[in-house]
Amino acid sequence: MDIPVVWEGLESLPIALVNNALGQVGQQDEIILSFGQLTPPVLYGDLEQQREQAQQIERLAVRPVARLGLTRAGLDDLIRILTGTRDNYDKVQQAKARRMQGGDET
Repeated sequence: MDIPVVWEGLESLPIALVNNALGQVGQQDEIILSFGQLTPPVLYGDLEQQREQAQQIERLAVRPVARLGLTRAGLDDLIRILTGTRDNYDKVQQAKARRMQGGDET
């Protein structure tokens, strides 16, 4: 028996930009993936002034956005999904570049 899986209400969730990720193995062999956002500091002035300001920064904080626990099988599935998504992204970007150059999309 093949029962379809349907994602309902997905579009109602906000999309959060993440630019940092952390992977851990938990005490019960679960895989813990944490995603967060690091906002770069604002530095003013000329290049030398910005260097001086940057030298005063002791650390940059990552604001956690999501923390997920997966089994090893779930991690393998996620890797498969991410690889497919990356490949699709690359194809879309290549098609866009060809259109911008006036070339054929095939």
